[in-house]
Amino acid sequence: MINLLFLFLVQTTYADTNCLTSREFITSLEFIRNDGDFHMKEQEARELALKISEGCTGAAKRFIRVAKVISKAGENRKMASETGLKFSKGTDSETDSFIKVFQMALAEDGLDMDLNNSIKIALSLSREFKGDVDHARKDFEKIVEYCADSNTLGLPRLQCGPFAAKIAKYGESWKDGVSKAFIKTFEYLKSDSGPALITADALKVADRMIEHGPLTYENYSQAYQYAISKNGLGLSRDEAVKFATKMASITTDDVKNSEKLINPESKKQKN
Repeated sequence: MINLLFLFLVQTTYADTNCLTSREFITSLEFIRNDGDFHMKEQEARELALKISEGCTGAAKRFIRVAKVISKAGENRKMASETGLKFSKGTDSETDSFIKVFQMALAEDGLDMDLNNSIKIALSLSREFKGDVDHARKDFEKIVEYCADSNTLGLPRLQCGPFAAKIAKYGESWKDGVSKAFIKTFEYLKSDSGPALITADALKVADRMIEHGPLTYENYSQAYQYAISKNGLGLSRDEAVKFATKMASITTDDVKNSEKLINPESKKQKN
């Protein structure tokens, strides 16, 4: 116990002046001691409280919020503590996003997902998300709503959770989110003014395109319209789809065989 307290005092001494480690340690330890769901041996409780305090100001509150919400959902003490500990060293925004996504995924009137998958999705869009977590959460909510709406996709809500999380995850590299661009691209792909793809194919293409950023719709639609036009490239629908897909990928990929895409006959003429 002496060694543990000495280590805590040393860490506090060298902590940032804005880091209230002592307060976080005390708050965490008192919570663990007094909450029946987190009962553990005193030494174990002190060690956990010390780890939580390393998250600096607000760490105890972040730990308690996350640990309690998944504990009440049925998770065991060990997993609840480990997950809460991850957020003690994170930010308040990450904590907010985790809780909102988790509750939406788990609720019977939400996505009605199981506990483990609800935690997994919530983690992927909060503590594990390398970007703006607020945009990630909003993208997730918007795509879930669009996916489950009978007037748009109308898929079962249980399928919409993993699908929406996958699309929202693409937003890690883009500051303004991707849900609007994804929906516009998908609807254009299905429309008569676009390639008029069936729903399954339109989803696959939109999924593949959105990882290249929020300008996907503008790049894809302009490229397709020009490619299909007789005054443009005069390509067939399938060729125009390939060309537009490649053009929309330029943001992150090098275009190869561009001459073949623009003029499929050029290679034959050279031979």
